[in-house]
Amino acid sequence: MPLNLSIKNVLEPVVVRLRERAKHNHRFLQGELLAILEGAAEPSLVSQRQLAPRIGASVEVDGHLG
Repeated sequence: MPLNLSIKNVLEPVVVRLRERAKHNHRFLQGELLAILEGAAEPSLVSQRQLAPRIGASVEVDGHLG
């Protein structure tokens, strides 16, 4: 179920840069913020490498197993 989040006290220069980024990516600010959060929530390559042996998997990077 989707939840609403609120970020307070964001400095205006940050908001301006986020709006510019959103425009560059052909999104509204809301969509850009969601894309940033989704990207930040993705498991990192380091955590994937740490998890892989525990679940009997391997991580491939540029054609090489890591």
